Parts: sequence; structure tokens; C-alpha cells
Amino acid sequence: MLLFRLPLVAFVLLAALLHVATAAAADCAWAAWDHTYDFSSLSLKDLRGFDGGDSYTYYFRPCGTLQTVPSCVFDSVNASACLVVNPGYGVGERALGYFPPYGKAPKWGYIKDTHPELGVYYDIEGQSGCGSDNEVFVASAVFNCDRSNPPKPMTVEQFGCNWNFNLYTPLACLNSDRSMTVATE
Repeated sequence: MLLFRLPLVAFVLLAALLHVATAAAADCAWAAWDHTYDFSSLSLKDLRGFDGGDSYTYYFRPCGTLQTVPSCVFDSVNASACLVVNPGYGVGERALGYFPPYGKAPKWGYIKDTHPELGVYYDIEGQSGCGSDNEVFVASAVFNCDRSNPPKPMTVEQFGCNWNFNLYTPLACLNSDRSMTVATE
């Protein structure tokens, strides 16, 4: 009887894992007009980016939570977008954004409404504590249409309490080639 139960338990566990993977991938797609943008292939790896200065390193996992950056865990919850102060520039980390289930649903849109060929973005909220008004940090995943091979590395720009994580990928292009991904550094 035990031999029968082990394959059954393994099957149930596998089915549960497949269900979770399918649900996570569905959260990384956005449909607009007659096109669906699916970025689930980008949610499998933590990305590192820079803003052109030496003070900070940024970490981001599109449509997921960071898995390899211990300093980006806040109150036992892994952030999706994180700022880490580099050694010699002070101390501190900030959760710039949380993806569901730890944060609110992302707000999707075109980079420029009149030019959907440029790509799409989503905004997610992070922890509060930005500025004198204690505003919420906001991370924007900006998926720029780019067919270069290899793809350009992720860059980060700050605008007040909002950080743009600029990703360059053909997945953001209309009629995109789904075989390419985004640069990791």
C-alpha cells in the first residue's frame, strides 16, 4: 500500500507546483488592443542594474520576487525591486516595489499611448518612507522594444520617489520574437 501512495503523493506535489508556475506566469502578461505582451520568461532570474553612479546597486525581478539578494528581504518578505547602498556610501536598503502576492496588482500601460511600438510598463508600490511626506516608493518596469542581440543591459533612473527599471527586450515589440530575453547585467 505504501508503494501506491508514494507515486500518488509525488503526482499531487507535481500538479501543485505546475499550478503555481502557471499562475505566476499569467501575472506577467498584459493584453491591450489585439496584442498580448507576455514577460513570464523574464521572471526567472534576478537582474542587477546601475544608475551611472557609484552609490547604489539595484536589483529587480520582473513579475516576481528577488531570490538571490539577502539584503532585499524586508519583514520576511522578498522585494521585487530593491536599492542597496554600496560600501563606502552609507548603509541602507529600500524596497522599491513588491509584486503580488506581497504587493498590489501592477498598473500596466504603454510607455507612450500614441506609440505602442515603443513598449509597455507596469508600476508596483514598495515600502513607505520616501521624502519628507513619507511617500510610498514606486518601481516601474519599463519594457522597451529592442531587437538588438545581445540585448542592452538594464539601466535604472530615479524620478523623485519613482524608479524606472529600463529593460530592453523584443518581448515588448509588436509582433515580437519570443525567443530572445533581456540582458542580466
